[in-house]
Amino acid sequence: MICSYPIIHRFQEADFVFPVSCCKDNKNRIYFAKDAFVNHLLPFFLKQNRIIFASTMNIFDFQNRLKNALTAELPAWNAHSRLAPKERLESLRPINWPKDAKQSAVLVVLFVENEQVHVLFILRSIYDGAHSGQISFPGGQKEEHDLDLMSTALRECGEEIGLYLSPSQVLGKLSELYIPPSNFLVSPFVAFIENMEQLQLDSNEVQEVFQVPISALLNQDNFQIRAVISRGNRTLSAPCFYLENKIIWGATAMILNELLTVIETNNLLEIVPKKNA
Repeated sequence: MICSYPIIHRFQEADFVFPVSCCKDNKNRIYFAKDAFVNHLLPFFLKQNRIIFASTMNIFDFQNRLKNALTAELPAWNAHSRLAPKERLESLRPINWPKDAKQSAVLVVLFVENEQVHVLFILRSIYDGAHSGQISFPGGQKEEHDLDLMSTALRECGEEIGLYLSPSQVLGKLSELYIPPSNFLVSPFVAFIENMEQLQLDSNEVQEVFQVPISALLNQDNFQIRAVISRGNRTLSAPCFYLENKIIWGATAMILNELLTVIETNNLLEIVPKKNA
């Protein structure tokens, strides 16, 4: 629980009183939000080796700062183009999007495990469709009864993997992206939950779910260019994230790269919880 009250610290015969956001554990250790005290108490506590950065506090900062970052100007095409297959580059440019593109939405789910923020992915089932057997985010086409595209993303996530989230758990929206094979204009939304729930997959649409920590996605060793087979057995040269024999490419990689760019440019790396930190 986060609370706010004056912390009194005696150091070299002097008392320092400063209101900070903090909490205590059952051993009477104090946990601080990073930004609240770094310029005031850090020099003193460091000398006494008494500072503990609690992962819950870092998660709180990460969640709120990412939410704020998503309301600012987004990198959009500058981030998307870096992960676009070169053979599709022109058709993916916003100026070339068709007017009859179908409205759709996906949900990028972030959650905490082992003191790290992870991204949730799905592997689609094999079916007669444009995205058969591909890695993606939960999502699909907007239906008439959906209030808006956020509702589409939340509904599809619940239907596909049994994860039902509320609008209050959505941090914001990334830039729209056009997908030529399905003629979808996708609106990606970003949701955050502290703990992943038990999932129930719709086997008709999803054959597997898996997670990747943000730290691994930001590791340049996991960024590659690989030959992939697209619809119609066409071979494309695709920039991708390659982890544990899984290729994250196409629209999913483009959406993901914008999210990672937002995290990097807003210095959120400093507060992403690290393993054994």
